[in-house]
Amino acid sequence: MSPLRRSRHRSSPEDRATIDAFNVSRATVEDAKAALVGVVRTGRVEGVPLAEGLARFEALLREAAGSMPRWRSAASEADWAACDAAVAESLRRAERLRLEGSPRVYEELIAEVDGLLEPLEAFAGAAASIRALGRR
Repeated sequence: MSPLRRSRHRSSPEDRATIDAFNVSRATVEDAKAALVGVVRTGRVEGVPLAEGLARFEALLREAAGSMPRWRSAASEADWAACDAAVAESLRRAERLRLEGSPRVYEELIAEVDGLLEPLEAFAGAAASIRALGRR
């Protein structure tokens, strides 16, 4: 084989199923994040009401949590555990915000949104590891 040609690795059916299922969960998390970011005013465009965006965020995170067992495997366990904990933490923070009331000023809203999204960075970290399953 020429050194310029890359060998093609074929992932196992189990790894492919893990990758595909992860992508479903991650897409749902991305939708949840977008729903929450939609509450933030941008320029002259008002955001959606916080209660509406927060409800959608929580519903989508619960949907993502329901899809997550499909990508849990020995090869993905560490990433799966981190993402599972991230979803649970974001849901816990969202519940706290819902029960304690709305931020009073724009800067507080931005801080709350950032705080709700922060745990979900685990999915970005997991994405590289999960993609690597297809190359092993």
